[in-house]
Amino acid sequence: MIESAGNRELADQLRIGVLDEIVRREPDANQYKRLGAVFAEVVGSPLHSPLIRQRVLYIVTDYYRDEAAQWLGAALLNSSEKQLRKEIIDALVKLGNEKAIPYLILSLAEPEAELLKDKIAIVRAVESITEKPIEKVLLKYLADSGQLKTRIAALACLLEQNKRSEVITEITALSVRDDFVKELQFWAGQFGYVPTNIMRYFQCRLQRIILTEEQLEKLRQWALLLCRREGYTFDVRDSYLLSAVNEKMLDIPRVKLIDRIHQRLSELKHAKRQYSYKGAPDDYAEGFIDQCNLLRYTDLIRIKLLLESLEQEEFTARIKMLLQQDFSDTTSETGGLGFLEQGEIVFKKYEPGRRQGDNQYVESAQMVREGVLCVARWHCHTDKWRSWELAGPGIDDLRYADWINCPVVVLTRLSEKKCNVDYFTPEGVVVDLGDY
Repeated sequence: MIESAGNRELADQLRIGVLDEIVRREPDANQYKRLGAVFAEVVGSPLHSPLIRQRVLYIVTDYYRDEAAQWLGAALLNSSEKQLRKEIIDALVKLGNEKAIPYLILSLAEPEAELLKDKIAIVRAVESITEKPIEKVLLKYLADSGQLKTRIAALACLLEQNKRSEVITEITALSVRDDFVKELQFWAGQFGYVPTNIMRYFQCRLQRIILTEEQLEKLRQWALLLCRREGYTFDVRDSYLLSAVNEKMLDIPRVKLIDRIHQRLSELKHAKRQYSYKGAPDDYAEGFIDQCNLLRYTDLIRIKLLLESLEQEEFTARIKMLLQQDFSDTTSETGGLGFLEQGEIVFKKYEPGRRQGDNQYVESAQMVREGVLCVARWHCHTDKWRSWELAGPGIDDLRYADWINCPVVVLTRLSEKKCNVDYFTPEGVVVDLGDY
């Protein structure tokens, strides 16, 4: 329309004409569903002008009141603009329809710290619409047998607002006994663990299927022992490591692990990525000793295992071969999973689920399933024109590690005979493991 009209303002007038025509018509059931999706997309998208988005917001609240709560709720999830989100939240409060609550809970569970004021507004909106305290609303939607993503979002919000022990007590007291609640009660009761996104819940479900009762009990015993000795808090990402690693490794105290890792890393050279690498957090720390207190006990075990494997010529030769394969393939990054074989790390390569270009690795369904029990994920960074610039994770890598709930190793090709290895956690701690 912009192209045909010659300018944006005239195009907006044409769009308003289309919107007015839509209001005059009576859509059927299928058209309603499509119309709601389109309206939600338009309101939440910065590609449309403020004039059009304001008009759609007005139309939805005035002409489609029965559907408005769900349509605007979907728009809230689509939008990241503070002012627009405020207007949508205000409109939802005026509507007073509880159909908006699942969308508000999903928005409340979004992790972005800069949305703190936005979260306060969402809490007030939920309490205003339901006329109940936020905690009671969250518990209701946690116990409700509705959409899984809403139940997990409610759980994540409860954890954000309460102590973990209090949330575990609430989970244990739930009278609903569907599969979801049973899964929560098992992990909360046996391990003190609560999944906070769909992937973490998926890991819990699959591990209950894969691991035997004996393996789960042994895992629980190790978690308790490390909790008492090291102050360790169990995470489902550690199940494979605690089950597969040589028990002598778990006998090493945290202090000794730190000393041994620091000593080895001090002997190595470390590639420092240049600033202004597009899409990368240039200012993150990569040093070990300054960040060791941010690393979990199990992260230290992983790093120790990786450093021991990297001392083996066969292992580094394998890494360089994988980097060369990635260098030759511009349709996708190369990646896979790390497992333990005879006490050493082994990198298993997986074909990508989709090939989306040289700067992205998309996991296959097989890798996602098998990654539920692994030491870590890994992928390669290579480029014909850049080398040192790519050393370490980008912002997308850090976000993905958090979502997938798994540590990641990035292998970077510095030259034909030289590479750099970085380890990073779902919490965003990055440690340079040296050049090889």
